[in-house]
Amino acid sequence: MSGSGWLIFIGEAIRDSYQIVRGNLRTALIVNSLFFLVLICVYTAAVFAARQLAYDREYQNILLNLIAMPVTAWMLAGLIRFYTEFTREGSSKISLLFLGYRNYFYFLLFCFIYYFFYLTLLKFALFTENEDYSLIFKIRTAAGIPIFIWTLNRLVFSPMYLREKKTSIRFAFKSSFLLTSTRSWRTLALTLVLSLILAAGLAALGIGAVFTLALVMTAYVRAFDFHVKAAEDKKKEK
Repeated sequence: MSGSGWLIFIGEAIRDSYQIVRGNLRTALIVNSLFFLVLICVYTAAVFAARQLAYDREYQNILLNLIAMPVTAWMLAGLIRFYTEFTREGSSKISLLFLGYRNYFYFLLFCFIYYFFYLTLLKFALFTENEDYSLIFKIRTAAGIPIFIWTLNRLVFSPMYLREKKTSIRFAFKSSFLLTSTRSWRTLALTLVLSLILAAGLAALGIGAVFTLALVMTAYVRAFDFHVKAAEDKKKEK
C-alpha cells in the first residue's frame, strides 16, 4: 500500500472511531474512568507489597507489575470485551468491563509473555546502569529492537482472537501473525498513531486518557474487523 493509502486507512479508522465514541460518549467515559480507577487502586496497593518484599528499586518495580498482573489481565479482557460490542453495535453494557473471565487464563499468559519480553530486551538490557553489562551486549540487544517491535506488531491482534475465538494463546499468536502477513506496515503505522494519541491523553495529567482510550480501543477493533474482512474477501477471490 502506498503512503497515501496508509494515510487514508489511518484517517478513516480514526474518523470512524470518533463518530462511534461521540455517539455514546458518556458510557465510554464511565468505562474508561472505572478501568483506570481499578488499576490505580490495584497498583497503589501493590506498591506497599512490593516495598515489603524487596529493597532494590528495580526489583520493586518488577514485583509491582507481577503482583498487579492478574487484575490487569482481567480488566484488559473486560475492556476488550466491552469495546468489541461497543464498536460493532454502537453501545454496550458497562458491566462487561468486569466480566473478563472468558479465556482469562490466556489473557493472563499473554500479559506475562509481553512483560517478559519487555524485561529481557528493554528494561534490563538498555536502561540498566549496572556496569556488569558489556557494551557489546547492549549493542546486540539494541539491534534486536526492530525485530522486537515487528514481532509485537504482528501479534497485536492476539487479544482479539483470544476474545473472539476463545482459543489457546498459541492459536491466537498464529492467527494474528497470519492476519498481518501482508498488512504489517499498515498495522504498524496505525499502532504508532494510536500510541501517540493515547500518550497525548496521558500527558494531559492523565485526564485526557479517559477520552483517548475510547478512540484507541474503538480504532483497534475497527482495524481488526477490517483486516479479517479483507482476508476473507481474498479467500473468496481464490
